[in-house]
Amino acid sequence: MLSTNKIISFMAEKHKDQKRKFSGVPYMVHCVRCYITTRDLFPFNFVLQRAMTCHDTLEDTDCTYDELVEVIGVEAADVVVELTNVYEKKVYPDLNRKQRKELEFKRLSTISDDAKCGKLIDRLDNLGEMGSDGDFLQTYLKESQQLLKVVGGVNNYLESELNNTINLMYDIMIDKATYKAINRR
Repeated sequence: MLSTNKIISFMAEKHKDQKRKFSGVPYMVHCVRCYITTRDLFPFNFVLQRAMTCHDTLEDTDCTYDELVEVIGVEAADVVVELTNVYEKKVYPDLNRKQRKELEFKRLSTISDDAKCGKLIDRLDNLGEMGSDGDFLQTYLKESQQLLKVVGGVNNYLESELNNTINLMYDIMIDKATYKAINRR
């Protein structure tokens, strides 16, 4: 297992050419934010800290499980496996997003408590980068509510933060729609 700095360097190298969809910042920034949140909330859970640093490497890079084990250890790599979406469009092209998410949520109900906390941290960070407009945001907020139901019961603070974030984003969307409607008159 490597030091935190070396794990971050490994992750940064794996995500080096990737940018975040909504903000355009380097992808590694998301992974570092998730690590920092995990470190702050779970200062003695080094398995989860290592896993959250590399939580998207299996899903979004050419990283292999064996390679990940060398860097973060078996326990943390196993959490990354739990965090990795299984029902992706490229693997299940005949299923629509709603069908894939239903299967994914069913799977997520069986993952470890560490992985459930990781999902909540990841979702909070993702929502923090999204704007307040668009049909996709509405879909993502509904999926976030479903996620909360499926992985809830593991950490009151994270669950409350996600619920508050979802509600705040809905409020912002309503305020923007009201503002647009008033200004059209």
